[in-house]
Amino acid sequence: KRSSPSAEISVLLSCQTALSTTLEIKYIVSGAGWAPSYELIAEDVNKPIELKYRAKVFNNTDVDWTDVKLKISSADPTRSASKPQLDPWYVNYNTGFAYSQKNSQQYLNNNSDDKASAPAAMSLNSVTIDADEGYKKSGKFVQKPVVTYEPIQVSELSAEFDIKNPYSIPSDSKPYIVEVTSYNLPATYKYYSVPKADRDAYMLARITGWEDLDLVEGPANVYFGGTFVGQSYIYTRSVDDTLDLSLGRDNKILVTRNKLKDFSNDKVIGNNRKVTYAYEMVVKNNRKTPIVLNLEDQLPVSQNNDIIVDAIEISKAQVDVLSGKLSWALSIQPGEQQKILLTYSIKYPRNKSISTKRFKTVSAPSF
Repeated sequence: KRSSPSAEISVLLSCQTALSTTLEIKYIVSGAGWAPSYELIAEDVNKPIELKYRAKVFNNTDVDWTDVKLKISSADPTRSASKPQLDPWYVNYNTGFAYSQKNSQQYLNNNSDDKASAPAAMSLNSVTIDADEGYKKSGKFVQKPVVTYEPIQVSELSAEFDIKNPYSIPSDSKPYIVEVTSYNLPATYKYYSVPKADRDAYMLARITGWEDLDLVEGPANVYFGGTFVGQSYIYTRSVDDTLDLSLGRDNKILVTRNKLKDFSNDKVIGNNRKVTYAYEMVVKNNRKTPIVLNLEDQLPVSQNNDIIVDAIEISKAQVDVLSGKLSWALSIQPGEQQKILLTYSIKYPRNKSISTKRFKTVSAPSF
């Protein structure tokens, strides 16, 4: 066992007349905090999205909280009393990121001028409890889990939420779910597919007016049509007025990419070898509503004058010359399917060896 730290508060009062009064004592402790956690629930593409805002609250103060009123905030309770100073605000292009926590960390490491430490890998925030609701001191020492931190970005304008229901949170450093609030958000839906890498269609919900929701970036469990589809990540650092939320795969949108053997060949012409690849991509909408789908593929990009890439058929795709990326914006009616043809050739000296296909790395057992 160990002795919990203790302190005394001495109050000096000056009063002209005798009276009875109530004193409210507030104090700051460092062993408490919260991190955001969201649930995105979409029933169908023609219905709004329900966003449940939750907080994972931990208590490591050596004092158990019993039926306390909570207020969570993204403000820093140790803020200085000095006048704030404005540092230069530089605006530049983002380096780009995907819907994954790993990529989020990489992005923050590359943009380290505006960081804040965060409990449970998400946010540095304060938790306020109402002492009038009562608490008790822990009677014995229990080994507590270590709370880890990593930086995220939060708005300069702090957000606060008064939690309606009282909660009991013991001093054990474990995260406890607290219901903050919920929103019904109108959304427009788009689909994206890159069948060369993954033959599934991914749904993206676009929400406007999200700035008024006081969101803190963090992970979100995504549900669509009553089924858990995976975990996404809510980014709030964009200056755009539209928040893009990934809703995962939609199995009602079928995408295939097949090699056309009759149009693919390998020829030797003089001192050169010419390899031709032909593919057919088919997208079918099995939903009862029309959809808009962005289909992406790519052409190889030559880095040598002796290697010539010729786009023979790209079905009116938009082409990014520098990256070789091809994109098609498809409007597909219910039950309709659309086909995209892609044919290209690579010509290079026959006495040279190049890789005309791309490969990915996976783990395999070694015996």
